[in-house]
Amino acid sequence: MKHLPQAVVVQVLAGELGKSDVDGICKGIDNARITAPSLPYILDMANVRFVPSVGMGVLVGLNQEFRSRGQRLIFAGLQTDVRQTFAVTHVDRILEIMDDLPTALRSVGADA
Repeated sequence: MKHLPQAVVVQVLAGELGKSDVDGICKGIDNARITAPSLPYILDMANVRFVPSVGMGVLVGLNQEFRSRGQRLIFAGLQTDVRQTFAVTHVDRILEIMDDLPTALRSVGADA
């Protein structure tokens, strides 16, 4: 996790985003919110090749939690298969998705 002045970047290292991996991300975000309670968060998912339905459900819930606080959660760098899965399930309609990390950083006013 990298705290920048304009955002918190969470680099997701897992290739397959199972429930335990997503739970770990949520725990890290909860801990980071203590020092950055209102900053946008960017999930850099460039390494993720597959998100099963359980993982996707947790990500959608996390997104809803951010929305309820009026806080941005940006998903960046989705690989083609993950992006297609999000499109087929229409999850892409509710998540804020950016092509890559530099684009997401520019969207929050940070240098890429």
